[in-house]
Amino acid sequence: MPLPLVFDHRSIASASALPGWWRAVDDFAGVLRSGREATALQLVAAERGVALHLLATFAHRPVVVPAQVLRPGLEHLLRAAEFLHAFAASPITVADIAAAAGLTPRALQAAFRRHFDDTPLGYLRGVRLDRARVELREGAPGEETVRAVSARWGFLNQGRFSGAYHRRFGEYPVETLRR
Repeated sequence: MPLPLVFDHRSIASASALPGWWRAVDDFAGVLRSGREATALQLVAAERGVALHLLATFAHRPVVVPAQVLRPGLEHLLRAAEFLHAFAASPITVADIAAAAGLTPRALQAAFRRHFDDTPLGYLRGVRLDRARVELREGAPGEETVRAVSARWGFLNQGRFSGAYHRRFGEYPVETLRR
């Protein structure tokens, strides 16, 4: 099963890759705008061109969702997990997650408790901590700060962020940044 992707919202595409991206988008738009009926082959070729250029142009990585949601019958949880990974940098509510998963908020809460022993927002907090860790590992001391990284990932209280980070990774965020 192919893994979903999440794009790095902080990265900037290289200038050399952008012309190919714009050509692919323009080709796709041309197929859609054409006065005649586009054939299935034309549509697939244009879609594939956009997809390939998107992947070649913009930084991305696979979303690793917990293995327990990849079982048949748990598609709602898979959609919820994919949504949380894809939109972790956005303000998200339980209602948003439930809508993306096709569940009621109550059913979503129960499913997360049963399969993850966590709440949807607790799971989101973990995703955000994981993303903060990646940024801290990639950041240079003096150029990046723990405060800036934690704020980008929605942690307003520095002490709570540091404590949650330590519980999850066994070290404090400043230690990760110094490496």
